[in-house]
Amino acid sequence: PDVRALLANADVDAVAVCTPASTHTEVALPALDAGKHVFVEKPITLSLEEAGTLVARAQNLSATTTVGFNQRHHRLVREARKLLRDGAVGRVTAIATRFTDARLAQPDLPAWRSRRETGGGGLLEKLIHHFDLWRFLLRSEAEEVSAVTSEAGDRAAVTARMASGVVVESLFSDVSA
Repeated sequence: PDVRALLANADVDAVAVCTPASTHTEVALPALDAGKHVFVEKPITLSLEEAGTLVARAQNLSATTTVGFNQRHHRLVREARKLLRDGAVGRVTAIATRFTDARLAQPDLPAWRSRRETGGGGLLEKLIHHFDLWRFLLRSEAEEVSAVTSEAGDRAAVTARMASGVVVESLFSDVSA
């Protein structure tokens, strides 16, 4: 219950911030200030300002920091990145991804996981992995992004133009599998 007391413990080398995204800054910032290695679950924060603060603080430390984009480490994603880097599939002009899963619609989940204001919902819980994979696979940043969502926020289509010129599109649904 007391993050600062935990961080003061010399036996604690690393901290995994796996709380709702709305609390990431209040847990991760003291952990960074304490010089701990820090793993922050995605999304890093809910605002660009807070994310910028955490990134700036982490850049000045010798400790290891990372964000929980676990799909980057999947063997097939790593293989795809290598194939793209080596030009094995030719010139990439467009990518489309899909992610459907009814898990967030199930009644046994903590309430925060379905509310955008606390870091939940399909965009922040699921589609964020696709946004990260766009960047990871293409080695390029998004320059222009647009989205259409359902009123409930349980379905969305997101398109982007990457700095490399590749057009990407991702669709997700929390109400189907």
